Amino acid sequence: MKTINKFFCLFCCLLFLSSCSVCETTILETKKSPDSKYYAYIFEKNCGATTKHNRHISITDKNKFKLKKGNVFVMEGTEIEIDWISSNELKIIYSGDEFIKKDSVKNIKIEYQKKWCFYLKRIVYDTYAAVKGWD
Repeated sequence: MKTINKFFCLFCCLLFLSSCSVCETTILETKKSPDSKYYAYIFEKNCGATTKHNRHISITDKNKFKLKKGNVFVMEGTEIEIDWISSNELKIIYSGDEFIKKDSVKNIKIEYQKKWCFYLKRIVYDTYAAVKGWD
């Protein structure tokens, strides 16, 4: 009976571990602040075919990027741009649904501009796809 319990526990552990997915992180763009004190990163987390595209933005000190979630901005979608306005101000231009959207990080002011044209195109396409059954 003890042997069966050990095998059952081992089977359950293997089943649990096989269901865990590892997300892949890809840095898409890096921009240095005008004074070279900070770096802004746009990166994507890919967690497999069953998840949507998530883009993240992180600001770090002197090229010290860590593979975690964005500390400034996280959104669903792929349309995103960043531009340093000054050494302590970053502009983010995007279209999509935001999950994390901070106004400032590390004494850097964050300005946002949403591109509605891309966002509306996606809504129209998603609605049309749903009507046509293109899920």
